[in-house]
Amino acid sequence: MPVVVSDTSPIRALALLERIPLLNALFADVRVPPAVVQELAQPRIGPVVRAEQLVGIAIQAPQDRGRVADLRRRVDAGEAEAIALALEVRAERILIDDKAGRGVAAELHLPFSGTLALLVLAKHSGLVDAVRPMIDRLRAELNFYMDDGLEHTILRQAGEDSSSD
Repeated sequence: MPVVVSDTSPIRALALLERIPLLNALFADVRVPPAVVQELAQPRIGPVVRAEQLVGIAIQAPQDRGRVADLRRRVDAGEAEAIALALEVRAERILIDDKAGRGVAAELHLPFSGTLALLVLAKHSGLVDAVRPMIDRLRAELNFYMDDGLEHTILRQAGEDSSSD
């Protein structure tokens, strides 16, 4: 069964939107490392997410602490553990939003998706009605950054872009 590993940001965004169950609806086996659980419980911004809210999501520590330490030089603790775990379990993909983390994932040939791609996938799967209001909430309440070009692309993929091409 394909495994998906998540970093903190996609789960925090889904928690804000009250949509954490989307992860289990979209993926059969979702895992997070302990550093992600800790970051979710102690947010700089956004909702507190406790481990018991991660129903159906397995918490698994990466075994290669040396790899985590090496990755930690480039990304934060949650991203380092998530990337290390994704490599160890040969994850189908890693869910990650941070630019530096995505760069490291790409260097290591780890397929990745972010929160916005999850929302588009959820819409195409019939699990959400609209992506635009969720993007608006993420921007307003989490200071979620995306440039106008990315927003246009995401809304077009979701079938919600009303501007002409």
